[in-house]
Amino acid sequence: MAKQPVSKGGVTKVRFMLLEAEGNEADLAQIFSAIQSAVKPSTTIIQQRLTSVNAPQSALTDSSGETDDEIAEAMDADEVITEQPKRAKAKSVRKPVTPEVLEFDFEADLSLADFANRHPGVDSDAEKYLLIAAWFKEHRDTAAVTTSHIYTGYRTLNWSTSIEDFGGTLRYLKSQRFMSSGNRGEYLINHLGLGRLKKLANGE
Repeated sequence: MAKQPVSKGGVTKVRFMLLEAEGNEADLAQIFSAIQSAVKPSTTIIQQRLTSVNAPQSALTDSSGETDDEIAEAMDADEVITEQPKRAKAKSVRKPVTPEVLEFDFEADLSLADFANRHPGVDSDAEKYLLIAAWFKEHRDTAAVTTSHIYTGYRTLNWSTSIEDFGGTLRYLKSQRFMSSGNRGEYLINHLGLGRLKKLANGE
């Protein structure tokens, strides 16, 4: 066995091994090749891609090495298409129209003013509507009234016409069964409406 050298910087250990083999040349060649492969250190070559700092990049390549086409394809793949919400259709709002003034003789017997004086209990717009409708039916032979009849009656009696929708009260009286509908826009006072007005005349 060889003498073990001593290193000044530390301890170095060296071991020589003796191998004795017997056989034909082919077997020995395989044994020596296997021993050589086991003893010989494997060397891994790592190829590093070096990019020159001063080398200009291609106009079609970004810092990640991807071309514009590749980036565009990636963006297309990740793009989420969001459907724009449909705009809700604006609801049509009925715009009240100021009714027309009708030509009637409101002064002949019995005048509308005298008829109103016989019903001192009339106060609300619904009651005033019934009064005007009853007067047209009983004293002007006009069973069906419109917003124009009501508006003209208000103007004749100097009642306030600051009503946003003159047709609204007529529709309300119909819903309460004090009136029924005739042709389009026409309303007829019935026995319930006349009975309600009679109670008002009696102060009930």
